[in-house]
Amino acid sequence: MLEKLHTILYSEVGNAVRTVTELEKSWTEGEMVKRIVRYIYKAASHEEVLKLPWEDGIKKFIVVAMQSYGASCQEKEWFYELDLAPVFQRAAWEVLQSHPERQGADYRIVEEVAEAEYQSYLDETLNNKAMWIAVAHVYSDAKQQGKVFQALARTYQVALDFVLADTRPLEDLQRLEIFLKKWMEDSLARAWNSVGEPERNLTDELAFKLFRKLMAPLGPNHAFSCVPLVLTERIGRPPEKWPFISNTIRNIFKQWRACQAQGNKKKKRKAQPDEDAVLNDEPLKEEALSPDPFMEETVEPSDRVEDSEDLLDEDHPEDHPAGHPLCTSAEDCQGSPDDPLVRHILNGKPGDLYCKTCWTSFLEQNPHLEGEEEP
Repeated sequence: MLEKLHTILYSEVGNAVRTVTELEKSWTEGEMVKRIVRYIYKAASHEEVLKLPWEDGIKKFIVVAMQSYGASCQEKEWFYELDLAPVFQRAAWEVLQSHPERQGADYRIVEEVAEAEYQSYLDETLNNKAMWIAVAHVYSDAKQQGKVFQALARTYQVALDFVLADTRPLEDLQRLEIFLKKWMEDSLARAWNSVGEPERNLTDELAFKLFRKLMAPLGPNHAFSCVPLVLTERIGRPPEKWPFISNTIRNIFKQWRACQAQGNKKKKRKAQPDEDAVLNDEPLKEEALSPDPFMEETVEPSDRVEDSEDLLDEDHPEDHPAGHPLCTSAEDCQGSPDDPLVRHILNGKPGDLYCKTCWTSFLEQNPHLEGEEEP
């Protein structure tokens, strides 16, 4: 099988590479073919490929090949232009011929599995690269870049799972807005707790600039966006100056400031109980937010943050569940440190960790989610 695969790979990769050779500055066409063939060929020799059920084996083969290929060639100008889907489809079929249990696999199904896994890996890689570009557009410090990128990356799939699990008959634009609001809230909260001096390094202006760039991280003339394609296939990607972005970020920071002010008021009441009457008569003082640089937008009354006892009380952490420290839901975790952990399985690959309480709530909304309980 490996001998036949080697011959097929040289032919298939050679055909694919010819479309992008003009983008390569240092390698010859022969060197490009040789390198790519080697990555795919070595992956076919991976011991797990033939031990797993055939569909999982194909996915493993492609992931291993893409990891080596991506590590070596991801920074090449042609990496995202070279279409290796037909190569992996043909290679997956040849690998499958040696699989001991390949019943039920016909060529069409193998093609679909191989292309889906290849595109999934490529999309994830491109999305991570695009997030880095957006973060670097806003932050110059490497440490801050890493913190903000991790905040974006670790909350991205959580927000997408959240909106896809919503079974309500929503319009595409509504689902897109739900995803972005969830992603903004979770990622900014995580970044606030990790970047140094967040009052200076995570302002509403910086957050606005970051999410505006995430709409078109590779430039306005490039079709890619960090907004999931599954949410924009029918309506197209949102424009960079979409008012929803600035409105939502404005409201997030307004709520944070209101929570902080509410906590400060309660602290002051505890320290100076004789001044309660004066404090109760004093209205909540809101710090002025930075103006929207693109348009004058008003916040609807329903979006305003009310000064109520329901806001976060920093003096009473016992009123708010601590959650599981390893749960990806982070501040939104509904479980406890004693909960077992469940690993989300997405497209056959291990994803984020959730506590059992949060995972059960996700399953109630979307019973098709796949997960494995951690030992």
